[in-house]
This record gives sequence, C-alpha cells and structure tokens, in this order.
Amino acid sequence: MRAVLGPAEVTPMVLNADDRAAVARLAGRRLADVEVLPGTGVDLDRFTPSPEPDGPPVAAFVGRMLGEKGLEELAAAARLLRDGGSPVRIRLVGAPDPESPTAIPEERLRAWTASGMLDWTGATDDVAGVWRQSHIAVLPSHREGLGMSVLEAAACGRPAVASDVPGCREAVQHGVTGLLVPGRDPPALAAALAGLAGDGDRRRAMGRRRAPESRRGSGCRR
Repeated sequence: MRAVLGPAEVTPMVLNADDRAAVARLAGRRLADVEVLPGTGVDLDRFTPSPEPDGPPVAAFVGRMLGEKGLEELAAAARLLRDGGSPVRIRLVGAPDPESPTAIPEERLRAWTASGMLDWTGATDDVAGVWRQSHIAVLPSHREGLGMSVLEAAACGRPAVASDVPGCREAVQHGVTGLLVPGRDPPALAAALAGLAGDGDRRRAMGRRRAPESRRGSGCRR
C-alpha cells in the first residue's frame, strides 16, 4: 500500500538516509524528492569541549529510559564489564517514560543500580554537565531519527559507542568520532566500551574530532 504524503509540490523531510529511502519507497516517489534534514542542531554555546574528569572511565547514556533505546542490552553489557573486571562505569541519565510501550520500569532501573552493574541518576536539566563528568557517550538504540545525544557529546569532546543502525550511524563516524557496533549485541557493546575505556589516547583523539553534523541550534527530544 502506498503512503500519501500530500501533493507532489510538498517535499517530505527526514533525519537520516535510511528513512529517506523508506519514505521514497512507501510514497512511490523518487529518492531525490525526499530531503534529509541533518538534525536540528547543537547549541555550541552550551555544549563546549572540556578536559576529561579524573577517576575511572564513565560511559553515559542520556535519554528516556526505554527498551527501544537499547537499555536492556546496555545493562547486559554492563554485567559483562563488571564480571570481567573492567573499571568502566555505565551511567544512565534520564527519566522513565511510563506512557511508552517499551518503558523500563523504575523498579528495574533501581535494581540495576543496586546490583552494582550501572548507575541510574534520573533526569537532569544540565546535559552538558553530564558530558563534563563522563569519558564516553553510549547510544545502543534499536533505531533513531538522529542520535542527538551523541552529537551533543561530540561537541563536548566526547567519543561515542553506538549501534550501527539508522539514526545512529549518521551521528557517529566509525573509527573517527567513535565506534559503531551491531545492534542488540551486548558482547560487542561491552568490548567497544572496554576498548575505549582502556585506551585514553585513542579516546581523547576521537573526542577532539567533532562530528560534522554539530551546528548551532536547538535540540530535540531524545
């Protein structure tokens, strides 16, 4: 069945190349008729580079506490890191979203924290401050429109480990500004986090290479 996107003079706009192809196919339009909007921008007055904090490496996830964000896989990766003796700490920053069908219940978030696998700190209005206190951004989502959290982290000089899925692969240049790993793969996620945590020179070099999508502007819902 063909989707109806309005008259031909209306140009559909999406946030990543995968969605561009999907929308063009569903609407029966040429690929050239669908435009990719490269995000809504990053406020470079708020998100600025800073030195890494002292202490053990911290990999932070910023966003809503949802299964579709890959948090079950991240918790499994955190367990592997803990059991393997890795010093990296996983920090979850964000609020539960009980209206979502993939919401992670608050009691599970608290149980993960109590087990020592990771730290859930709740929501914050100071996302830039989260990146100042972190070494790595992590976004293990199953799919994104565009991974704004890792773009904001890149503007703060932090590399990212993210799923190699639509919306994340546009936000991370593999081997340049971070690492892309297969989606829904806790061992691969754990290995990438451990690798960056254990190689400060590589981590900081990646952090100095700002993602090209970072531009002055407003953020969007994560």
